Amino acid sequence: MAGGTPTASVAVGPSETVWRLIEYAWYQPDGNGKKVIQEAAFVGQVSLVRASLVTVQIVDAVKNGKFAKYGIARLSVAEIYKATKGNLRIDAEKDWPPDAHVLFIRSTGGTLQLTHSEVFELTVLANQVPLLRPPQP
Repeated sequence: MAGGTPTASVAVGPSETVWRLIEYAWYQPDGNGKKVIQEAAFVGQVSLVRASLVTVQIVDAVKNGKFAKYGIARLSVAEIYKATKGNLRIDAEKDWPPDAHVLFIRSTGGTLQLTHSEVFELTVLANQVPLLRPPQP
């Protein structure tokens, strides 16, 4: 859920890494039985956190431990920009450190739907790098 006003003076740079928190239901076996991040992880409002401003301990403590069992996917901001032509916008969220919470913004606007190419591209990017940690049931 969006928490407030974006911080306009701070940009998410292409050299950064962002984390997408992965629910257990979004990490399921593919046709070969290998667990992978599913496209569902990138449908709707996609929020991420800037790896330079958070730690696993912060993730685990936010919202009274809501995300403690979530997996953590690592994505390169440069690769997100290149593959999707989208943008990342700082979203002031009271439960996260200042400027840490960001939203993915489609170049054409609107909420991500399964049929949008950005969903496929973000899923491919998320599965290119091993999870920092897998989600737990």
